[in-house]
Amino acid sequence: MTSLLRRIAFAFVAAVGISLPASATTFSIDYTDLWYIPTESGWGLNVIQQGNVMFATLFVYGTDNTPRWYVA
Repeated sequence: MTSLLRRIAFAFVAAVGISLPASATTFSIDYTDLWYIPTESGWGLNVIQQGNVMFATLFVYGTDNTPRWYVA
């Protein structure tokens, strides 16, 4: 009797384990980086991503070398 219950329990666990839906994975691209072109002095872009929140800073230097920062 005990071996029959073990077989039934094993069959149940195996059936439930096989029939569970596959878990979905999330895919996201992390855009965190620093962009600039060395031959074009005077500007750059910094992007930080954490989860689904992004923070960007654009820094630009004017012709009189005064810095300007823009954030988004």
